[in-house]
Amino acid sequence: PKSTPHGITRSQHATTEFAQPWTFAPMTFRNIATFVAFVANTIITYGSQAGWFGATNQQQSLKYQTLVTPSGFAFAIWGPIFVLEGAYACVQLLPNWRSEPGVAKGVRYWYVAVCAAQAGWTFAFAQDAVCLSMVFMLMILAALGALLGALVRVAREELSPEPSPSCVPLRYILLHSPFLLHFGWITAATVVNANVLLVKYASGAHSLQLSAAIASLALLLLPGLYNPLTTPSGAADPLYSAVLAWAFFGVHKELSKAPLQGDLATWCPLLVADALSNVAALMSVLLLAVVLGRVALGALRPLQAESTRSPEKMRVYPPYTEHSVAK
Repeated sequence: PKSTPHGITRSQHATTEFAQPWTFAPMTFRNIATFVAFVANTIITYGSQAGWFGATNQQQSLKYQTLVTPSGFAFAIWGPIFVLEGAYACVQLLPNWRSEPGVAKGVRYWYVAVCAAQAGWTFAFAQDAVCLSMVFMLMILAALGALLGALVRVAREELSPEPSPSCVPLRYILLHSPFLLHFGWITAATVVNANVLLVKYASGAHSLQLSAAIASLALLLLPGLYNPLTTPSGAADPLYSAVLAWAFFGVHKELSKAPLQGDLATWCPLLVADALSNVAALMSVLLLAVVLGRVALGALRPLQAESTRSPEKMRVYPPYTEHSVAK
């Protein structure tokens, strides 16, 4: 057999090319800190709902009811968020996942920062420090944005030329979806927290609260359509957009209640609440249509790529040619 420039036969070269063993990264402090941060954040979040640190989130939300506060059932999204982030916290401890570029060069310590900021928000909101809670909320949003932005850069630069030990769908579920869900909900929660500030410090400025609610519903639609932190193309990831659609639906259901909750019942006419409820429902349907369209396009893209392949590349066997026989 012919030799390659490296002095080995072509058959040996083919064997060594596809027989490279996976390189497993050693356990680092980052891996341990990520797992500990998840466990600590889970305990603190549970404790906040039990009233360990003061008023619960439900009590505070009712106290500072806004025109963009989602209905209580919408907060059930924290279940999938914690389940998926718990799965990530566990799998990133495994040898083959420690070498995953998205873990080592993407998530890095950003998730630890997310958990630390979220714990700070929990304490601040329970102690009625609304201004401080807004600061922590912005820190959570920034840390999640930086985390997902780093994952996008890793995907764009293709830092791993060799096949990953984890398949692509599993990598998306465990490495991207936890933080896309979290980022989407925190995007909506940041808007709500800003409105809570107005309710606390400008409780009599009803026209200002109404204007802020209208602006919030309009502005919250934009990242659901375009968010370069979620995909390399710049279009918002469908999962991220779906979370915002869920938040809009929660707002719609809350405003459709009669009577309104909290202080809103004393000044907000039902006509205004119904109008905002319809707007929130429209936003939810619009984003859901965008999500379904992008999912459908994503499913069709591989089929289109397959159909446009040249016949030469698709041919498995060499073409048949007739050879004339010499007489």
